[in-house]
Amino acid sequence: MKKLALVLAIALIAAFYVTPVIASDFSAGGTYRFEAVSKDPGEAEKSDYFDQRMRVAFNWKVNDNVSAQIRTDISEAAWGDGYRPEQGTDTLMVDRAWVKINQGPLTLTVGQQYGMFGLEGTLWGDQFQGIQAAVDLKPFTLTLVYVKESEGGTDGNVLTDDGANDDTDTYGVSVGYAGDAFSGGLSFATTVNGADDTDLSGLGLHFSIPVANFAINGEANTYFGDDGAGADYAGTQFWVALDGKFSDSWSGGVTAIWADDVDAGDTQVTNIVDDANFVMLDWAGALGYNNSPNPSCDIFDVSGNGKGVMGVVGDIKFAASDALTLYAKLGYAEPNESDNLDSKIYALANFDYAWMPAVTFSGGVGYIVPDYNSDANDDALLTLTVQLGVSF
Repeated sequence: MKKLALVLAIALIAAFYVTPVIASDFSAGGTYRFEAVSKDPGEAEKSDYFDQRMRVAFNWKVNDNVSAQIRTDISEAAWGDGYRPEQGTDTLMVDRAWVKINQGPLTLTVGQQYGMFGLEGTLWGDQFQGIQAAVDLKPFTLTLVYVKESEGGTDGNVLTDDGANDDTDTYGVSVGYAGDAFSGGLSFATTVNGADDTDLSGLGLHFSIPVANFAINGEANTYFGDDGAGADYAGTQFWVALDGKFSDSWSGGVTAIWADDVDAGDTQVTNIVDDANFVMLDWAGALGYNNSPNPSCDIFDVSGNGKGVMGVVGDIKFAASDALTLYAKLGYAEPNESDNLDSKIYALANFDYAWMPAVTFSGGVGYIVPDYNSDANDDALLTLTVQLGVSF
């Protein structure tokens, strides 16, 4: 914690006391959010709580070729969890700390950063520590990624870098094409854990085709590997969506989802790493990617038993006024093969209201109904939330 505080202090001092040329290219900003959440998972315990997050980003444009960013999440926690440093309960996380160098067609980003392959990061998408290099060869783009997942294995022993203390690394390559009538790409990523001899790889193909005011988007992925204990990793899945605008006020779309089941004894894999990018059944707008009403965001394994999925999700967005936007989603999913879980129905609705400049008030309700063909609990899950967001 002391080291992180020192880094932030140095960054702030540099921003105000370096030469005027550098200072003029410094910017800072962020967001604050406060939430009230209520979750009623049927037979399980109901939970009601408040939480918050303060996010601040510091950006430097050193020159036309060099830039840098530090981004922090401060006190991202439920109220009542504590905040006093002397009790060891303060919360400060630096989630971005990178430098970017542009030289001709090459863009090199080194440090703690974010990256993803494909349209939604379903093959691989993560905040990571590593190196990302993109080469722009119009109309093609080549992207190479190296991620240091673990140095010294699970024990964190950087002095004995073998056996149980071996590293975990991820490597990836993606080739993308961008044209007026079609765009798409092919991606490959692999994670190797030397400590337990596991390896997991994935190959993905994505595309986007504009049609008038709409777009047809899709992605297919397949996974393979070994868990180091005699079982295989496996998985094949795809999604295709039609999205667009119906008018100045209405927009929406429909998405079909499918994933194959895997053989008994194998482990179904639905991503190399997916930092909640492809969250089909989450709220939209300001509530997206936060306190999801769907406790399992993995739509490709709806039962959690490696039985795959068949499903469809429809979504709609209505700009009721300059200040008020309404969102809704309705989804149905069931395992691709027979399973204890027959299906799930998802109904979500939420709104964003621009209360005043830089201030947004939001609210949402999520209702998920599982249908089991045994005596398993099939009570509905109800989630309610309201949120106050401030940008600065």
